[in-house]
Amino acid sequence: DLKKVPGNIPPDTAKLDLSNNKIRQLQAKEFEDVSELKILNLNSNGIAYIDPGLNNLEELDLSNNSLQNFEYGVLEDLYFLKILWLRENPWRCDYNIHYLFYWLKHHYNVHYNGLECKMPEEYKGWSIGKYVRSYYEECPKDKFPIYPETFDLDKDDEEWERHKEQTVQTVKKHGVIVTVIG
Repeated sequence: DLKKVPGNIPPDTAKLDLSNNKIRQLQAKEFEDVSELKILNLNSNGIAYIDPGLNNLEELDLSNNSLQNFEYGVLEDLYFLKILWLRENPWRCDYNIHYLFYWLKHHYNVHYNGLECKMPEEYKGWSIGKYVRSYYEECPKDKFPIYPETFDLDKDDEEWERHKEQTVQTVKKHGVIVTVIG
């Protein structure tokens, strides 16, 4: 029944299980003295907000909480993260979810799960990737020059990444690198 992270965690703790408590907000400063922490389990707490500044973690379990999105910058210090558990959260598919999606796409070595829209109702059950791609589908092609010509909302994330990799060309001329997408 912990309502906050205990303040007396030994600094050499490598694995910490705080699952099934009542922690609603996670503040990075609560872990700043635990420099060896690699695995943090916060499953089933009702966490709705996380401050930026977590670091050194290799595995973070945020499953079954109340997360709707991540504020910009929350994940920036997680340089060593390999596994991120995100299932069973009420992810809200609106513009604020884009940060999480793009952070995960740019950190391809991080294995994650559980990114499914829970609200609003019109996107319920959609993957976050499908939602983000559909968001840009509405942009006029002449105003969005990198718009993929074969945009397909039914592609899953892996297929989309393969498609994206196949349509990217890099050309080097006169010391300038130009990347063409599409």
